[in-house]
Amino acid sequence: MNTLELLIDTVEELVDVDTDLDADTTIEEMGLVSLDYIEIQVVLKKTYGSVINAELFESGEINTLGDFAEYIDTHKEKSPELA
Repeated sequence: MNTLELLIDTVEELVDVDTDLDADTTIEEMGLVSLDYIEIQVVLKKTYGSVINAELFESGEINTLGDFAEYIDTHKEKSPELA
C-alpha cells in the first residue's frame, strides 16, 4: 500500500465523506476535526515512525491528499519529525 492509499483508507475510516477520495481531494473537503488529525498522526507514527507538523495544514503548504502523501514520501526518510 502506498502513502496515498494509506491516507485515503485512514480518512475513510474516520469520516463519512460523500465523494470518492483521491489525490485532488482537499483537506477542507474531508471535513476533518482535530481528533481526526491525531488519529492520522498515530497511523503515520505506526507506519513510518514519524509525525507531521500540524502547522503545515494551517500554512496552506498541504492542501490536498496528494500534497500530504507527497510531503510524507519526500520527508519520511530524512527525519523522524516531519517538519
